[in-house]
Amino acid sequence: MARYYPQMQAFLNYIRTRKAGTGADAHIVDAALGDWIAAETTSGRVTGTWGYHQVADRMAKMAALLGRRADAAEYRSLADDIATAFTDAFYNETLGLYTSQGRQGSEGRHRPHRPSPSTRAWCPTTSARECPAAWSS
Repeated sequence: MARYYPQMQAFLNYIRTRKAGTGADAHIVDAALGDWIAAETTSGRVTGTWGYHQVADRMAKMAALLGRRADAAEYRSLADDIATAFTDAFYNETLGLYTSQGRQGSEGRHRPHRPSPSTRAWCPTTSARECPAAWSS
């Protein structure tokens, strides 16, 4: 892990500086993973942003394990910011669903309450125990 840490940092920085949006789209990544991550058509903004969060979250964990406290804090903060942006962009309060259109959407995965960034989990079930480990770690 330590050997390839600089390359992993470079990849995260690439996403942050070249793929992630700015302004109203801050932390939103439009990079379709739907072709191989889901059977149904999935918005590239949803899957791209989810993937970006996963990278930032894992980098925070790796930095902590390597004793890089400043990096760990930076990446944890970034992961939390991405989680907030994800929920703000895709969660429809009225429907209680995540949709690719956010507040305007009519389809999505059920979530009975608005998740907080501290959960760092976007699981379509009501119980964290039912979520895949990759979603709720």
